[in-house]
Amino acid sequence: MKKNIRFILNSPDVRGGGELSILSLLKRIDRDHYNIIAVSPGEGMMSLKIREMGISVEIIPMKRLRYLNIISLLYGISRLLRVIHIHRIDLIHANGSRCMIYGGLTGMIKRIPVIWHVRIAEMDRVLDRFLSLLATKIIVISNSVKDRFKCLRNKDKIEIIYNGIDIDDFNSDINYKDFKKEFSIPINDTVVGTVSQFIPMKGIEFFIEAAKFILERVGNVKFMIAGKGVGNNGYEKWLKKMARDFSIEHEVIFTGYRDDIKSMIASFDIFVLASIGEAFGRVLIEAMALKKPVVATKSGGIPEIVVDGETGILVPVKDSKAIATAVMRLITEKETRDKMGKAGRKRVEEMFNIERHVKEIEAQYLRIMG
Repeated sequence: MKKNIRFILNSPDVRGGGELSILSLLKRIDRDHYNIIAVSPGEGMMSLKIREMGISVEIIPMKRLRYLNIISLLYGISRLLRVIHIHRIDLIHANGSRCMIYGGLTGMIKRIPVIWHVRIAEMDRVLDRFLSLLATKIIVISNSVKDRFKCLRNKDKIEIIYNGIDIDDFNSDINYKDFKKEFSIPINDTVVGTVSQFIPMKGIEFFIEAAKFILERVGNVKFMIAGKGVGNNGYEKWLKKMARDFSIEHEVIFTGYRDDIKSMIASFDIFVLASIGEAFGRVLIEAMALKKPVVATKSGGIPEIVVDGETGILVPVKDSKAIATAVMRLITEKETRDKMGKAGRKRVEEMFNIERHVKEIEAQYLRIMG
């Protein structure tokens, strides 16, 4: 008999790796054993893509924590209780703290087990303690995120399950020549790129500073930055001004938001992630799957993905010179680039494939629901 799972989304939009990981999971959950009923705080790209999978989506307003009040909380809980009753829910899978407040309280009222899926490392001591009490199981995406729950006495409640990608989507036959042509990049130029939200935590300014350092010493190199701002775009404007002030605006290309990320990364020779804080770094496993050597900071969950000296080079946080030194080494050592790229692909195949991810999530469902 199928088990009914209420899957609560934290965001109606696709903002980054977290949402992409959720979509990958929902696409591959065994429908012969699990019936998914998704709940979203609003309409958006997430609800659209989930409905395209044949999964029903209920829209229930769930205010963000900073705007939460007792009236909106009670209204959201009453709506969720109705969904539980109509669909005879067996388990609640809440993605994010906001979801866990609503999902955890409804689970407690109806005595239904609740999984809290945590994808960020920033802690809120009081809220984390409260929500941990409501959770039957806490799934975290890295050891870095697990450290958020150091105060939790029952460590067995926490399970680390790394995000995964579909390896078949990242094969070597991806066309990247049209991408280079679009941005007028000579086919023989070395391309160093990054993909990121435009938020200070991603440390993009250190990538630009490293580009300046490199361009003063090495020719025929282009730097590509793909992504968009979130909310106020002052950070993005500041980054573009930085490139102009350094007089490298023609070598540093801001592509804006792209929905052809795989083709873009395939056009890179070296991938860089200069994050100041990174709970996991899904884009790293995408780059590694495309056999790209990576230069990344020793931040959060990144060292759990990148093996220093084997699949890439790890550098200190906020150190643009270290980023530049690592990139210049890879520019001059093509053999090292190729070796790291192949090792990165192998690591993704073994550690970060979507089949493994889904299998481990379903194993938690089985343990919790018997």
